[in-house]
Amino acid sequence: MEYANTSLEKDLELKDKISAQAGIAEYWVVNLKTRDLIVFRNPFEGEYQATSTLSDGTLYSESFPTVALEVAQLVLEG
Repeated sequence: MEYANTSLEKDLELKDKISAQAGIAEYWVVNLKTRDLIVFRNPFEGEYQATSTLSDGTLYSESFPTVALEVAQLVLEG
């Protein structure tokens, strides 16, 4: 998980590709300016196939399905 303010472009353009190429199933970025959580999932051939942007609700990790996280707490605690 990355918390990004000034590094947002780098986290979305470079680090997501590095994570996907490494086979990391999920990569999360908290945009501190908009208080959104950007979730990348399903890496395939060095790119994430699914991306979603959340500002509230409950996030269930595909990697750890028994873990439920409140998005509002993640984006406010950055």
